[in-house]
Amino acid sequence: MLLENLSPRSTVLSPELGRSLTFDREGRLLIYFRDGETFKRSLGGEVHLRFRRGSRQRRRLDTEEGLEIMGEAYAVAREARPWASHQLERRLDEEILRWSAADLESERRRFAAVYKPISILPPDQYLAVVLQATEGCTWNACTFCNFYMDRPFFVKEPEEFERHVVGVKDLLGKGMLLRRGIFLADGNALALSNRRLMPLLDIAAKELPDRKLYGFIDLFSGERRRPEDWRELAERGLDRVYIGMETGLDEPTSQARPRSSRLL
Repeated sequence: MLLENLSPRSTVLSPELGRSLTFDREGRLLIYFRDGETFKRSLGGEVHLRFRRGSRQRRRLDTEEGLEIMGEAYAVAREARPWASHQLERRLDEEILRWSAADLESERRRFAAVYKPISILPPDQYLAVVLQATEGCTWNACTFCNFYMDRPFFVKEPEEFERHVVGVKDLLGKGMLLRRGIFLADGNALALSNRRLMPLLDIAAKELPDRKLYGFIDLFSGERRRPEDWRELAERGLDRVYIGMETGLDEPTSQARPRSSRLL
């Protein structure tokens, strides 16, 4: 028996017990669950596998493995079509089954044209619209963090940032329906002065109205901000900030390092 969950934001189908697929409204696969294994595809084309064998485990699939899993998932969706409701059948034909392995590879290239690598996001921001107002991190000297070692800190000028935002909107398409707030990246975008931030926030509000704003900030920059600066940012939609902290735990870095996420 085919189970369906068709929301305005996503499409979920389960053709049998122990197997389900979740797609965004562009028809891109987001999650494929198969007999205790969960495959998640990022907007950038990476496929991550999570499973439990005693303890929870995870690994990133290589390109060939990822394409194989994507092919299997879309084949499952195609085989479910004869049992689909009229509404699901329409979504399958218009959104989901138009994708091929080559199309998914082209999405990887489209992502790379719009974004620099997104090294880390807070777990509750995986489904935010990520806008890279800056690249890299102003501090970039934390002992247990190597997310931004490959790039200098860089601030986008308003014109460049606007092109970036338009590119993000084009990349996401109807997948934007699934995403909630705006995460202002990269590692320390909120360290910018309000004078430099405001034009960027105005562009974000114009292109993506009525969305709350979030972002990283380091402790030192946060302390330097006056209360009136924070009030001004709050009036522009800033709802929450995130501070990365080192524990000082005297264990190998591989255990103490924060986990990265590329599940955008």
